[in-house]
Amino acid sequence: MATKPARRPPRLRRHGLRARGRRGRRPAVTGEGRDADHAARRDRAPDRARSVHDPADGAAPLAGLLLTGGSSRRMGHDKGRIVVAGEPIAQRIARLVAAVAAPVLEVGPGLTGLDAVREEPPGGGPLAAIVAGAQALGRLGHRGPALVVACDLPLLTADALAVVADRPGGHSVLPVLDGRAQPLCARWSAHDLRAASVHLARGERSLVGLPDRRHAELLDELDWPAGVGADELRDADTPADLDALGVAWRPGDPRGGGTGR
Repeated sequence: MATKPARRPPRLRRHGLRARGRRGRRPAVTGEGRDADHAARRDRAPDRARSVHDPADGAAPLAGLLLTGGSSRRMGHDKGRIVVAGEPIAQRIARLVAAVAAPVLEVGPGLTGLDAVREEPPGGGPLAAIVAGAQALGRLGHRGPALVVACDLPLLTADALAVVADRPGGHSVLPVLDGRAQPLCARWSAHDLRAASVHLARGERSLVGLPDRRHAELLDELDWPAGVGADELRDADTPADLDALGVAWRPGDPRGGGTGR
């Protein structure tokens, strides 16, 4: 009797957390009330997120890369130093990433107190920064996935970060916002981190095609758990973007910075 050919393993497809139900709409909060609401929620590191890199859970080790080296030309101020709710954005995001990943490196000028490395050339763009960060993680002995997070997410919360950090497995996970995958607030697989080095060596400077969408998990807004809103994953490139998000902000001290090496 002829045997049936073995089935090929299915590719990862776009799916998420629909079993939890659609998230309900929260009443609009503006001004100081909105700032206080986000400050309380972003500092609440969920228990499930802390399990991501806990060896006792058998989860793949998860590292983190915080990108702070952009030129901020459109903003007119260093985005990482902009103060929201009394704290520079880069320092707050560093704290959130460090709650769910280890080790965590800053790729940039050293604004956060994390160990820092620089992309070549400095300000060379996110692809160069990701490659520099991945190579530095490799020198530390890390060969697994990493959270890649930009420093221009003024309303990022621990719950929003857990959307990508907490997915089982070591594949890439990208949130989808307004129909676009967000590679700079995403989990990158070890394979995609290596692919970034190949792209850069070929002279590429864009993140188009990275991480590889054919093998990544894409989570749109209906897949996010209740309580996570789109603004928490929305970046701000200009002062108008910050104002549109409805938060109070001020430029940071250009002389300030962390102690990264």
